[in-house]
Amino acid sequence: MPLLIVLIGVILLIFMIVKLKLNTFVALVITSFIVALMLGLPLTKIPTTIEIGNI
Repeated sequence: MPLLIVLIGVILLIFMIVKLKLNTFVALVITSFIVALMLGLPLTKIPTTIEIGNI
């Protein structure tokens, strides 16, 4: 299941960059936040995880 969630995240990222013409960095941050939520990370831990890169 986590692999499927990451695949959905990659598709979402490509969609936001290509179709919505969203800034690449902004699209990556939004996608990271959504994937973290879908994987079950607590809301309070998500910004730290995105900033540092580990759980």
